[in-house]
Amino acid sequence: MLQEVGIASFVVHFRFDGPHFTGIGVDGRWELRDASGAISNYSADGTPHPARQGFDALDATVVRATVASPTSIRLEFDSGHALTLFSEQPGCESIHLYPLDLHF
Repeated sequence: MLQEVGIASFVVHFRFDGPHFTGIGVDGRWELRDASGAISNYSADGTPHPARQGFDALDATVVRATVASPTSIRLEFDSGHALTLFSEQPGCESIHLYPLDLHF
C-alpha cells in the first residue's frame, strides 16, 4: 500500500507499507493517472508537483507492476490509478528501488 509521498529538492520518494522499509526514489519524470486515464499528478523535467491536486493513490494497494526496461516502470493500484516512473536520462540512474538498492 502506498503510504507516503515525500518531496526533496529534486527527488520524490514513494514509500510503501510492508514488513521492511520499501520505497522508490525518482529524480526524473513520473505521472499518476486516474482510473479514466487522465493525468492526476505528475512531475515536469524532474520538478515534482505532487501538491498540485493532492495525491489520489495514497492508501491504495499495488496490484500489478510492469517493467519496460530501460524506459519505465508502471505500478497499477486497486483504486484504478497507475503510476509510471520514467528513466529518460541516458547514462544516468533516475529510479531508485529500496531496500533492494537497484537503480535504473
